[in-house]
Amino acid sequence: MFLQNVPQKYKKLFMDLAYTMMGIDGKYEDEEKLALRSCQEELGLTQYRGSTIDLDDANLLLVQDRTLRAEMYFELLGIALSDSEYSEEELGAMKKIQKAWEIPTEFDKTAQEIIRNINRNYARACILLSQF
Repeated sequence: MFLQNVPQKYKKLFMDLAYTMMGIDGKYEDEEKLALRSCQEELGLTQYRGSTIDLDDANLLLVQDRTLRAEMYFELLGIALSDSEYSEEELGAMKKIQKAWEIPTEFDKTAQEIIRNINRNYARACILLSQF
């Protein structure tokens, strides 16, 4: 959705964060794989798989632009919630990113609500379309 705004120098960092989020709970759900693939395509990194990174790594602090951090956070949250579950591991990881990027709690709550609504509406659309 918002990844077209990610500068080239942060694209691989985002993919590494996305890959880390996808598997942080030890599960690689189909919805998460689809969300990751969508990110790869939007970033133009279809050949880059991503690597697991340490969320305490200082590289997170490289992203200085506040709006860019919010957009990337929103996208990562979308991956974490793509399977409609928010595991303790995913929650802990997102809290680390939230702290490193100084994302306000109110933004996090609102973003979660928006993403859950998107997921519900997408599921409803799939059901509607399956009736034809």
